[in-house]
Amino acid sequence: MICIVVFALTSVDVERLADPLILKPASWQSQPWTLVTTLFVHLNWQHLLLNLFLLLQFGPVLEKRIGSRMFLIVFLVCGLLGSIFDIYLSSATKIIGASAAIIGSMACLAAIDRDNKVMLTYPPMIVNIVTAVLFYFLADAFALGGSADMIDHVAHIVGAVAGYIIGRIIMSGNGNKIWRFGK
Repeated sequence: MICIVVFALTSVDVERLADPLILKPASWQSQPWTLVTTLFVHLNWQHLLLNLFLLLQFGPVLEKRIGSRMFLIVFLVCGLLGSIFDIYLSSATKIIGASAAIIGSMACLAAIDRDNKVMLTYPPMIVNIVTAVLFYFLADAFALGGSADMIDHVAHIVGAVAGYIIGRIIMSGNGNKIWRFGK
């Protein structure tokens, strides 16, 4: 919901309203809030709708399994780590969107509930969540070297790895001890 509101508000005057929310590697230290706000900004309707489709597909399942607070932590940690690594490992001049957080949440669910089924967006088919995460992870890994598609592959990979690790921690029973949050 936050993403839709931010998109609607910032699309009125992108330069003035969206720009202060977008993470820019060259100036992030003077604008540290953009590490979080950029997770709620999207480039266009297609970017927003794809992210929302993926989030709505498995987000409620993960939230039901780990609780709202832990879901928020997984989402923010994966998104933040994706952005931070992207600052240092990619050549992007602007980092926009929640994809690292969403793919990280998806990887967390794969670590927790390996039998869950999801719909791939491309190619459209229903698969096991582990297969879907591996598909997206490998697609990002192969595109790292020379892709000019404006997709943030570094952030996706970091988000997925972080989400999987967090999921394994939660499964080990140590999730609540680490973050002191319950269901």
